[in-house]
Amino acid sequence: MKKEKEAPATDESIGTIKVTPWSASLPGTDETEKIEPTKEQTPLPTEKEIMNILVTPWLHELPETNEPQMIESAEENITLPEQEKHTGIVAPFEPIPLSKEPTETVLAAKETTAPNQAIEYIAIHKAVFIIIGCFFIASLSLFIFFLNYLPLLSFRPTVNEVSPYRVSTSLISTDGYLSIEINAPETVGITHWKLKNDSGQKVFLGKTSILPHFGKVNETTPTKITGAFTLIIQNGQSPIGVSFAVNKCSSYLSQFQEYTPPISTENCPMDLFPPDTACKAFVSGIPTCQTFRKTLPGNLSAACRDYINTHMNYNGCVADHKNDADFYTGEWRIFLGQDGELFKKGETIILLDAVGDVIAEVEY
Repeated sequence: MKKEKEAPATDESIGTIKVTPWSASLPGTDETEKIEPTKEQTPLPTEKEIMNILVTPWLHELPETNEPQMIESAEENITLPEQEKHTGIVAPFEPIPLSKEPTETVLAAKETTAPNQAIEYIAIHKAVFIIIGCFFIASLSLFIFFLNYLPLLSFRPTVNEVSPYRVSTSLISTDGYLSIEINAPETVGITHWKLKNDSGQKVFLGKTSILPHFGKVNETTPTKITGAFTLIIQNGQSPIGVSFAVNKCSSYLSQFQEYTPPISTENCPMDLFPPDTACKAFVSGIPTCQTFRKTLPGNLSAACRDYINTHMNYNGCVADHKNDADFYTGEWRIFLGQDGELFKKGETIILLDAVGDVIAEVEY
């Protein structure tokens, strides 16, 4: 019996095994049993399959930073040996591509989280700086408050002590105002002296303007006096907005505002030097220390008009005489700035110094 010649292997047959049925004799019998080969067999993975599984893209964090770095598979640089052609039951193999979506999702999450963390970091630091700034401003304000008013605080339970200024000071009550007569041998600060009524209410004498000007906002400073002075104290607001030291030009102010008692014109300067005879005759008819408020006559010269407008008013008088030795009269007008009635008739008014000692008292 001739044996059939086997056909040569082709490209289609590579990777598969052609198996024909075969027979085996059963033990103890002459019969034979036909054994079919197993059709489904699991092939062993090839070397290329193993490399495709093990070498995949993965994330790696740099040791110095927290930024992710993509490390790609080095599959291109690996040369696998050519698959041996053999026969067997092996199914054709196609590598399954691995998706990179999880990696991109992780990167997107990290990129989204980083800006949010930066914004929260900046917001927290901004809030901390604001809190520190507010605390600093509050501390500075408290320090300034205690610096200005700590000398005024008295921790003694009573104010029965006698002030050293008592012997040189007297308090006088007159209808509508109080007056304090002071004869201080040395400079005395009276800004924080205060008046106290029967109900315990206190009010400071306060700051004053030494040389006020008419028609402008005047600055005030702590009041310091030396020698003999009289303080005229009124409860309400000042007609010119501040308490002030009276000078020999102050009677100009009485023309436009009312003062109690009226400011004396006794010291008003009379050294007028008009530029010509006609001007001198006209000026002599104007009341002392009063501003001419009507229209000037047309027969006056331009120099006379300029003289009247420049010198015959309060501000002009101050400019001409502020350096005179007798410019200040020794009187102060103190306005307490209180609305309503501060002192009632029949009650005792007590004058206290800056530390609360009694200087003088009087029945109002």
